Amino acid sequence: MPAGAGIEERMSHVAKLKTGVMLESFREPVPESLDLAVEVGASGFQMYAVSGDLHPDAMSAERRAAFRDRVAEKGLEITALCSEMGGYTEASRIEEYVDTTTRIMDLAVDLGPRIVTAHIGAIGESPREPAWTAVAEVLERIGQHGDEVGCVFACETGLDEPALLRKFIDSLETQSIRINYDPANLVMMGFDPVAGLEHLGDLVVHTHAKDGVRHPDGRAEEVPLGTGQVPWREYVAALTARGYDGYYTIEREVGDNPRADIEAAVAFLASL
Repeated sequence: MPAGAGIEERMSHVAKLKTGVMLESFREPVPESLDLAVEVGASGFQMYAVSGDLHPDAMSAERRAAFRDRVAEKGLEITALCSEMGGYTEASRIEEYVDTTTRIMDLAVDLGPRIVTAHIGAIGESPREPAWTAVAEVLERIGQHGDEVGCVFACETGLDEPALLRKFIDSLETQSIRINYDPANLVMMGFDPVAGLEHLGDLVVHTHAKDGVRHPDGRAEEVPLGTGQVPWREYVAALTARGYDGYYTIEREVGDNPRADIEAAVAFLASL
């Protein structure tokens, strides 16, 4: 968007943001959470698929078709699936990481979003470190699978400085490794989320809408959207300038009243 754009133009642009919600943030069973997503005004949602009823093993072809129909009937879209396993840094678990993640990628193809996200863990500073080597092997293998089936795996930002994460991704041969950009995670780790887009912006296929604070003593705290240190206007403008037109998926991991926080977050995104 041009730097001199008027307030009406900026508001019109932001009003077109696709707003999603992390389904687990409601802390309710899936059917109730789908209804809540509609009620708070979201148009899409992300969900975990590493356990429970949405694990690939529990989703037969018939159940996948039925779930797609249920989502469509509610006027929603699936923004991404989540294959969170606490990182991919343990060499002894590489086969488990690859098997679980590739099956979730297949599920993402069947359900529609063709995007799977997860934290990869702290990779270290160079290819000489064991964590870097382990994660690289996992991502090469799941990325190759993604190349074959048409699904991307998006690393969630947070633990590593964006320039280092870009260096790591550029060292891979697969073309299916992308970024799930979480600006709050970066803020809480002491990184600038807008400056980080200079390194990762062209790789972003999904973003979380979450907010956070890094206190002077180094403590990190997640806070309701719009009340933290993420500069949302600048972030949206910078991400949009790099061609991003995907979902802003609200994630609320703490708080006593998640529905109220999510509803306020939807309103915040609509009123930037």
